[in-house]
Amino acid sequence: MKKILIALLMLSISAAAWSEDTSLKSSSLDLTKLPHKILLIEPEIYVKELSVGGVAEKVDDWSNQAKSNVRRALDQQISSKHLFDKLEVPSSLSTDETVSLDEHVALYDVVGFNAFYFGKSQFDGWKHKKKEFDYTLGDGLKSLADKTGADAALFIVGEDHVSSGGRKAARVFAALFGVVLPASPTFLSVGLIDLKTGDLLWMNYGTALDSKDLRKQEDVNKMMEDMFVYYPGRSGS
Repeated sequence: MKKILIALLMLSISAAAWSEDTSLKSSSLDLTKLPHKILLIEPEIYVKELSVGGVAEKVDDWSNQAKSNVRRALDQQISSKHLFDKLEVPSSLSTDETVSLDEHVALYDVVGFNAFYFGKSQFDGWKHKKKEFDYTLGDGLKSLADKTGADAALFIVGEDHVSSGGRKAARVFAALFGVVLPASPTFLSVGLIDLKTGDLLWMNYGTALDSKDLRKQEDVNKMMEDMFVYYPGRSGS
């Protein structure tokens, strides 16, 4: 997700990005006929350690912990706010279906990033994308709708960066000379995909620089809560 780090810098996001409604909705989304049976796609979450030189290396234990935190936080949102009926991906998927699903997760990473970036961009050439919200993954997941009875799928992707002990020390040392090392960014995105058409119906995201840690359940809970405040059909959405 190097592109996300670039986007954070270009959009000059500091602290958190959800002080207002940051969600994006398709103009074709009918709030009177919202998808109710939602298939949860396994979250794709990476936590990386930043070295003194800024090299990011994925840490599996941290990533697994963050993924567990995200799933618990989502379950809490669903149960406490009665958002929708959550369905799990069946274990009986064929090899081809599993490969296709993995490919669509990677595709959502790209499409979701474009929706996030162009929907929030201040450049005049892209302001029309805030209203012309017409992103899609294609209809390659229709078989999942038939197999599970789900109306839509919920994709969650995220990436967190944790400064190593050496990098933290270097930041303190550099500050003594007026030099500021780049902060450690956190990004979390949730997107609702119509399974039959592949259209991106709704998405929201949370970002932070240094102030959130996906390894901490309380931080993830707060990010998920803020993102689902504007879930379609809820008060204020």
